[in-house]
Amino acid sequence: MSGLEDRISKLEEAINSLRERVARVEGIVEQMDKRLNHIETELRELRAEFRTELGEFRTELGGLRREIDEHRREIDERFRKVDERFESLRRESLMLGFTD
Repeated sequence: MSGLEDRISKLEEAINSLRERVARVEGIVEQMDKRLNHIETELRELRAEFRTELGEFRTELGGLRREIDEHRREIDERFRKVDERFESLRRESLMLGFTD
C-alpha cells in the first residue's frame, strides 16, 4: 500500500500546489480589477472634462462668429457709405462740367 499512499501524497502535493497557484491568480485578477476600475473612473472623468471643454469651445467659437459677422456688417456699411460718397462726388463733378 505504500505505492498507493505515495500516489495519494503526490496528488495532495499537486492539489496544494494548484490551490496556491489559484490563490495567486485570484490575487492577480483582483489587482487587475482594481486597476481597471481606476482606469474606467479616469476615462469617465476625462470624457466629462472633454465634453465640458468642447462645450466651452463651441460657445466661444459661436461668440467669435457673431463678432466676425458684426465686423463684416460694419465694414459693408462703411463701403456702402464710401460708394455713396463717390457717387455723390461723381454727380457733383458732372454738374460742374467735369466729364468722367
